[in-house]
Amino acid sequence: MSIDKRCKEQQNTAERMLTDFNFTRPGSDDQLRALKTLTFLLSMWPLFLSREMKRMDTANFLNQQTVVRNKPETN
Repeated sequence: MSIDKRCKEQQNTAERMLTDFNFTRPGSDDQLRALKTLTFLLSMWPLFLSREMKRMDTANFLNQQTVVRNKPETN
């Protein structure tokens, strides 16, 4: 999943969270839920990004192997 897709996937939740936080009284259950949701969403990003790095490292490795195999020999 791309970063763009991940952001779009979380957009509705983020908008609801913003509304809950900005338009309810300080310390309300809605604000606390919004903060918990924010914490959860932020905690998911390192896992997502580390998986993306591994995926890209694998893709780059496979691409390098293909380039090396297809490289013409020079004598």
